[in-house]
Amino acid sequence: MGQRTAQQFSRSEIAKIVSEYANPKNAFDYRNFMKNENISKHTFFALLERGVVEGIADESTVDQMEKKAIFNVTQKHQGNGSENIRNHYTEMRRRRKEYVFPEEKIVALIKEYSNSKMTKREFCKEMVIDTKWFDNVFRQYITTDKVEDDVFNRIYKKALIYYEFNQRVIDFWYNLISERKSNQSRGK
Repeated sequence: MGQRTAQQFSRSEIAKIVSEYANPKNAFDYRNFMKNENISKHTFFALLERGVVEGIADESTVDQMEKKAIFNVTQKHQGNGSENIRNHYTEMRRRRKEYVFPEEKIVALIKEYSNSKMTKREFCKEMVIDTKWFDNVFRQYITTDKVEDDVFNRIYKKALIYYEFNQRVIDFWYNLISERKSNQSRGK
């Protein structure tokens, strides 16, 4: 079996790798991961980059990754190279702010959530996505009719069950349904 590519790793696998790499107690560098994960050096660094840019790693983990990278490069190059690392992490953080999931991934994610038995928080944790981000794209995709009615209905029923018909949840869904219907009637 050949080496894995960065695209073959799930978000949770990437989260585990960046977390292990960033942990100051671990003396891991790319060679450990090359061996343990059956990946190339290029793939390892691509995974770290995905971890930062796609928001898989939280900001404190990104800070630890940067510190470790600076430490590693200064050890290897007698104190040189830390400015390049800082610039690279600054650029990755900039790209992180601009990163947008592809539409088909968002629709698939919402559909997967609708079919799961998990609460929204559990699902976001499992998928390694920010809950606030999920709320925003969920609302956008539901109200703009990018999500099929059966998916919408499953999530609606799930929300009512998990939140035991909480009035705030009912009001939220009432507004969401109204906005969805309004957008649907405008589109036809």
